[in-house]
Amino acid sequence: MVIMNLKFNDFLIEQKIKEYLCEDIGYIDLTSNLIENKKCSARLIAKSDGVVCGIQELEITFKLTNCNVITFKDDGDTVKIGDIVAQIEGDLLDILSTERIALNIIMKMSSISTSVRDLVDKLNSKNLTVKLASTRKTTPGFGIFEKKAVIIGGGDPHRWRLDDMVLIKDNHINSSSKSISEIIKKAKKLTSFSKKIEIEVNDENLGLEAALVGAEIIMFDNMSPERIKNAISNIKTKLKEKNYQIPLFEASGNITHENFMKYAESGVDIISTSEITLHPHKKMDFSLEINLN
Repeated sequence: MVIMNLKFNDFLIEQKIKEYLCEDIGYIDLTSNLIENKKCSARLIAKSDGVVCGIQELEITFKLTNCNVITFKDDGDTVKIGDIVAQIEGDLLDILSTERIALNIIMKMSSISTSVRDLVDKLNSKNLTVKLASTRKTTPGFGIFEKKAVIIGGGDPHRWRLDDMVLIKDNHINSSSKSISEIIKKAKKLTSFSKKIEIEVNDENLGLEAALVGAEIIMFDNMSPERIKNAISNIKTKLKEKNYQIPLFEASGNITHENFMKYAESGVDIISTSEITLHPHKKMDFSLEINLN
């Protein structure tokens, strides 16, 4: 996949991991300081089959505590139980103080990437071009890693932040005295041409109204696959009659790995779900084995 060649920002990742290490270690690792310090090595071993993600983070984490990391896998590679993913060399106390943060990061990121890859493979097996996207339902302070893991798995991160695009949701609509058409027209007037305008609807008529005034993405929220399929067909027919631009269609809301393919076959262009970041259905585990020889 081309996405594997992306260069993610080392500086940003390092700043985040510094915060995690400070939070976890505190002023001193009381337990590790009970034993004699010495030079040693450790192996990171896969305990699950899946897609590894977090190699860049692993290197940065251990380098921050003066350890050297030799990697045998890259982000996006598949691993089998027992595969050696990396070797860490350095002082025993540094490795012991760092291992929990390193393992937490790589296990969560790999679980996300493996879950995303599983769903993307199902799309490919049916020759469907639907994009699988995450949402902004991410863990505070860890969202950049969860979004990155989605990309490594073959999915789309959707919005990283609120300033990425306009996404008009039900609370915006219900809190405004303006109609959907008025809100979208205002968005088009005040927003840069470089930002897409998307609107969340739970009704075919609202979707058509939004499309007629230039919304670029129509998100059907908490609608069944059957209702979405009918809505897309009807909206497309009416837009073609008027020679209007056809927007992208997105499904979201209560979508899980169990009902995912039903939505994928509804005619949408995008499926967004928070399950892949908050509750990935494929769990990845790793262990760190220290060698004192």
